[in-house]
Amino acid sequence: MSDALLRRTLKALPLAALLTMAATHCAAETTRVSYTAGSVQLLQAEAQRSVALNPGAAIRSGDEIVSGAGTATLKLDANTELRLFPGTRLQIVELATAGSPRVRLLEGKVQTRAQSGDWNPLPVYIETATAVALTQHSTFTIQASPEATLVRVTDGTVDFGAPGKAQRIPAGYLARVGTEGHTGVTIRQLPDAPDIEPLPEVVSTLPLTVRWRGEEAPAYRLDIFETASGEWIGSRKVNGNRFDIGLLDNGGYQIQVAALDPSGVAGMPATVPMEVRLQARAATLSYPAPGASANDDMPEFSWQLNGDNEIARDRKSTCL
Repeated sequence: MSDALLRRTLKALPLAALLTMAATHCAAETTRVSYTAGSVQLLQAEAQRSVALNPGAAIRSGDEIVSGAGTATLKLDANTELRLFPGTRLQIVELATAGSPRVRLLEGKVQTRAQSGDWNPLPVYIETATAVALTQHSTFTIQASPEATLVRVTDGTVDFGAPGKAQRIPAGYLARVGTEGHTGVTIRQLPDAPDIEPLPEVVSTLPLTVRWRGEEAPAYRLDIFETASGEWIGSRKVNGNRFDIGLLDNGGYQIQVAALDPSGVAGMPATVPMEVRLQARAATLSYPAPGASANDDMPEFSWQLNGDNEIARDRKSTCL
């Protein structure tokens, strides 16, 4: 296209279209964090400094996320979500609407949910020091350590292996690429999902005991996700076949339970939905007595909670 034709084309475009083009260009350069818990740091490539990472923070190509003891969830694009486990360091290599998003896992573990759209589906690339994983539609976890890179696929398929030597890994399998010079992929089947006992359709009291049955395992991994947003609410290693769930707000959740093998790798997860609808009850004032007055600029109060799974929230008012 000649410069003159390009100028005429841009001039003819309506303002809304130009704004859309600008917004698309900006969206290609940044993404945002949707959820964090605990201490998570952002190492900004441009500023070369570390700042606390909070929900809504903008992430750009070249930035690194260090989860430390916390966790974080971010969307690389409309179709790809990454959940960082504690102890993870992840670098954003490329964010582009015209190409595939690329990240580099320096250490730790990341769960990926990728689902391509119907138009121009593009894979997501995750690189480590020795391997690459790419997929268009799957759920998988990738873990990088000094000894190896592991991929655990629970839905869809993932192409995984040393650069240029990837193999297709289906759901239900674990694949490994070592760092000792061996570039082949070792594949084995994951433990089966346990059977979770049915839960009530509506949970009106907490805590709620979740029980499951399955082949004997050293331990299990229990994860809780919010249904509406997909946010990762919590994760616990459980020794035994039961766990008491509490301290949840009203809303829908998904409970996932997977057996852990002797090396700590989780098997296929079992998933059950749960709807929490709690009704708070009014607290009873214990001190001072109802109707009493206090001649003190810093009065103390105590009360008794009458419901289950309740946390107190106080509101103060001043009478003149």
